[in-house]
Amino acid sequence: MGLAGVKALVVGLGVTGAAVARALMAHGHDVLAVDDVLGPAARAAADGLGLDLAEAPAADELAALEAAAEAVLPAPGLPARHPVFAAA
Repeated sequence: MGLAGVKALVVGLGVTGAAVARALMAHGHDVLAVDDVLGPAARAAADGLGLDLAEAPAADELAALEAAAEAVLPAPGLPARHPVFAAA
């Protein structure tokens, strides 16, 4: 199986997360982003990229998003206690 068209979940839409989402989309991947606290820059990035964006999903919602994704890419600034790492 090639990597084109992978369903990717980007967790954290700061500077790095937005750059990762942009690169994935440029390579033909289906990207969904989640962020716990959306500031104006993250909203602008999501809007500019045309990204589907989930804000502060509950733990069960995040788990469902992770299960539906083929790749989960947490931003480097996420704390180790973030729920995204519980499924790893």
